Amino acid sequence: SKTENLLQGMEAVLAEAYRMKQYGFTKSELDRAKQTLIKHMEQALAEKDKTESGDYAEEYYRNFYEDEGMPGIEHEYEIYHDFMPGISLDEVNDYAKTLVSDDNRVIMVSAPDKEGVVVPTEQEFLDAYNKVASTKFDPYIDESTDKPLMAKIPTPGKIVETKDTKKYDIVEMKLSNGARVIVKKTDFKNDEVLFKAWSKGGTSLAKDEDYYSATLAASIVDEGGVSEFNANTLQKMLSDKIAGVSPSIGELTEGFDGSFSPKDAETFFQLLHLYFTEPRKDAETFQALISRNKEAIRNSKRNPESFLQDSMSAIMYGYHPRYMPMVASNLDKVNLDKAFEFYKDRFADASDFTFIFVGAFDIKEMKKYIETYLASLPNKNRQENWKDVGVKYAQGPFTKEVIKGIEPKSAIRLVISDKFDYKSENILQLSAMTEVFNIRLREVIREDKGGVYGIRAMQRVSQFPKPTYSLYVVFGTSPARVDELIAAANNVMNELQTQDISDENLTKVKEILKREFETSQKENRYWLGQIYNSDFNNLDIARLQKYNSNVDKLTKADIKAAAKKYIQQNKMMKFILNPEE
Repeated sequence: SKTENLLQGMEAVLAEAYRMKQYGFTKSELDRAKQTLIKHMEQALAEKDKTESGDYAEEYYRNFYEDEGMPGIEHEYEIYHDFMPGISLDEVNDYAKTLVSDDNRVIMVSAPDKEGVVVPTEQEFLDAYNKVASTKFDPYIDESTDKPLMAKIPTPGKIVETKDTKKYDIVEMKLSNGARVIVKKTDFKNDEVLFKAWSKGGTSLAKDEDYYSATLAASIVDEGGVSEFNANTLQKMLSDKIAGVSPSIGELTEGFDGSFSPKDAETFFQLLHLYFTEPRKDAETFQALISRNKEAIRNSKRNPESFLQDSMSAIMYGYHPRYMPMVASNLDKVNLDKAFEFYKDRFADASDFTFIFVGAFDIKEMKKYIETYLASLPNKNRQENWKDVGVKYAQGPFTKEVIKGIEPKSAIRLVISDKFDYKSENILQLSAMTEVFNIRLREVIREDKGGVYGIRAMQRVSQFPKPTYSLYVVFGTSPARVDELIAAANNVMNELQTQDISDENLTKVKEILKREFETSQKENRYWLGQIYNSDFNNLDIARLQKYNSNVDKLTKADIKAAAKKYIQQNKMMKFILNPEE
């Protein structure tokens, strides 16, 4: 019951707090905490000449409002380095015991006020608290290991071909097992390498009856760990490292995302190799994952905007079974064995994988790790592709109203979606038109009419499995003004299709697009995304060299033509969330 869940959750958290009060922490826990703090300070020191403005702003804020010292990273590192060894276990444990007392106890509970949700009484919460407070717990046993992450280093493969693309210092390699590696060395950060890997397939290759098992397969392995190490043990083993990798399986692809410090590159490559070859199946963490997801789904259903999103997803994707809103009962269809086998099959063949690295690495060292840990991955040469699962995309015109919630506010989503000719010039014109659309929506609806706190237009394009674009207008307002403001948004759409935009707005849009392009090019994350996007969509990354000149060539006629082409009001889907009467 809900009562039991709330009380059990509180008791579980309190149990660890009182275990800490009774026994404190262990020496190994403290050592790991010190290692982690020192490691992050080392990284901050390494990035001292590449620190972002936002980090400085936050430090100035804390200095002013919280009297936090601001000696600079060199001195902060020295303080950590000098004082950390002298912090004893007794000191930490003495302090920890003061954190749990009856003098500072406040119990706050927030729960939905609705039928079917039973909230414990004040006395039940107090009884549960007092029960834990009077319990004598067993000491915590810190199960750690001194075993190496990888017991046996794999027999290396080879880099059989290296191609300098002559474009943005991007180098492409072909490995002896068929895999591809794309690397771009940068100096944007001193201690950061970002990573992404992908291969065609994804859940599109799962049988319908195994679909829910397939969608959770990567999360199940991520929670389960690798080789003989569960996720908790892995976290302890990596406490003094900056290296992380997570598997993912989407509709069309499977792959990994990750990052690492160049000093911890080998740890990263070993971890990645193990996620391919030795994923760990853990029934206990599987059950915990399912329970957490069920509770998250139940909580999301209490959010009115979640209901709106569920309706949009179901309708826009033609009520396709794989796009219907997730409900808790779907998770009962997830089978651990099937999920694990699906994961192993998706990562059983490295021959069609592409591995992308962007950041501050040593290329000679990277090649050594690539040959040892990537070229040695299994090769089945399967020549796979994704499948089109047969989604029939909806089109308007229609209006779908969702009645949910009691707050006097409405949420509106206007959506136009249709076929798209996937070309760079079309993407640019759609992006520019959307920026103009945004400017005029803000001027007319937020500033002139004062009807919303915020309003925005967004565009999305995709090439696979079918080339499509979607144009969204998103805003919230009071229920009494819904029809008025939808009509105002329609008027802006008509204006873009029939009138030339102002010189001022054309200049403003060009400045926005070029400024975003300029600042993005100094970020590893941008280049990782651009390399992946170009590779995935079969685009030549050299197109970016002409981006600014193509922006400069945009005309008022281009914007109007894009508006006529993409703002198809006769196909508009209107989704409206209104409160209950």
